[in-house]
Amino acid sequence: MSHKISEGDALLGVNDVPLAASHGKIDDAQIVQLLLGDDTPGSQCRVEFRSAATGIEETVVLTRMCNDLLAHKRQFFGVQEKLHNHLQA
Repeated sequence: MSHKISEGDALLGVNDVPLAASHGKIDDAQIVQLLLGDDTPGSQCRVEFRSAATGIEETVVLTRMCNDLLAHKRQFFGVQEKLHNHLQA
């Protein structure tokens, strides 16, 4: 897990594909597809971003896990989100 990317950081590109408006509109579905790639476990994804805290542009390389291996984590986060929303109400 990378601890470099934080909430509020601006996503600039994925695998050398710029996401800036000057390069044409890229919608959320296209960004997700760039991040997922071919879902080959062990393949890497380069994410370029600008830190909200420092304004510095950085790149982090993430290693993909198979979607099937993440299913139980998604369920856990769904329960955690519901609990958080309930406690905030």
